[in-house]
Amino acid sequence: MARRLAPGFPDGHFFADLGGTDLAPRDPHHVLSGWLRALGSDVDPRADVDELAGRWRSALHGRRALVLLDNAKDTHQVLPLLPAERSCAVLVTSRDWLPGIPGARTTLLGPLTDREAVDLLTARIGAARVGQDPVAAAELARLCDGIPLAVQIAAARLTARPSWPVGALAVRLRDERRRLDELKAADLTVRAVFHLTYTGLPKPQTDTAIDLRRAFRLLGLAPKEVGLPAAAALLGHPAQDTEEALEQLVDHHLVDSPEPGRYRLHDLLRLYAR
Repeated sequence: MARRLAPGFPDGHFFADLGGTDLAPRDPHHVLSGWLRALGSDVDPRADVDELAGRWRSALHGRRALVLLDNAKDTHQVLPLLPAERSCAVLVTSRDWLPGIPGARTTLLGPLTDREAVDLLTARIGAARVGQDPVAAAELARLCDGIPLAVQIAAARLTARPSWPVGALAVRLRDERRRLDELKAADLTVRAVFHLTYTGLPKPQTDTAIDLRRAFRLLGLAPKEVGLPAAAALLGHPAQDTEEALEQLVDHHLVDSPEPGRYRLHDLLRLYAR
């Protein structure tokens, strides 16, 4: 989308990977300092974030600029980086909801379809290699469960092993016990992204409150999709409390709710929960 929009913003394109799924997300102070230097300004490292944010907004006064903030952790990380000019546009991506951003319009991106996953795999490893065994390529894409990161990791592994047929990796992913471990390339791992979200879940505030981490783990033992009564029985709590807990897991993108009162885990998340 950013590439399509870029021609309409001739006065500058600014990008930052905010590292929201990393152990140490990027500090807005660091991002602003880099942008201001790129615009030719000197930056005092002792300046606070509010001062840098003000200078950043002044620098974009009267400009048509496009700002892409990728992988944001939360609203507090994003707010200092927003331009004040209505002539500027900002795209923000995040695994979590980001309430409190003025004028924001939210678009939920669901999992890739099987066709989209194959197309992404093809773009990474080439049509010739996929064409050698399209059935195996389709299976590999399906086993990645529609998660773009998983498809990209699979493609990276195949790129580093040019003599491997696509089906060789698909065979390794068939084994549920090792699937998450196979989806690893250098410092990119699907398990690590899930783990950061899981460990970031809020802890129960009272002894009787539902532990969201435990609820998530228990859902990994359930069938692919469960209704609220079955989930309440599994968690051992009243339906109302169970629904509140599961809705929090939905908000954290660990659980999906296809319709009111129904909950499910995608395949890779279920394996991680187990």
